Amino acid sequence: MDEKGLITWNSMLSGFAHMDRAEEVSFLFREMLYEGVEPNFVTIASVLPLCARKANLQHGKEFHCYMVKREEQFSGHLLLWNSLVEMYSRSGKVLEARKVFDSLSRRDKVTYTSMIMGYGRRGDGEKALKLFEEMRRRAIPI
Repeated sequence: MDEKGLITWNSMLSGFAHMDRAEEVSFLFREMLYEGVEPNFVTIASVLPLCARKANLQHGKEFHCYMVKREEQFSGHLLLWNSLVEMYSRSGKVLEARKVFDSLSRRDKVTYTSMIMGYGRRGDGEKALKLFEEMRRRAIPI
């Protein structure tokens, strides 16, 4: 499929994501793959924040698996990995969030605050404080 086709799919996915329509997003994503259209950074960046906002593990895990299978394509896009840390943290899956966090060679304020939020929600203030201190040691802007 040509670039215009990818833009059309991304526009539809983005529109449904902005309307918080997770079921439609998941369906369209699978249809996109079925039609042989290769999602790109824009595709994933459009849908992952929805999964993070809604703590939607079912759909978020689909996108996570897709990213892991194509690690070379997505490894440099911290925005995507931050959305995964946030999604797992909001869902109470702090161990999964930490696995993603630990796998990152680069982290920013969003990465740290999403992980700290996960520990805070779980009532693990000690780990949250340790991460905050690490953030300060690494001179990550607060």
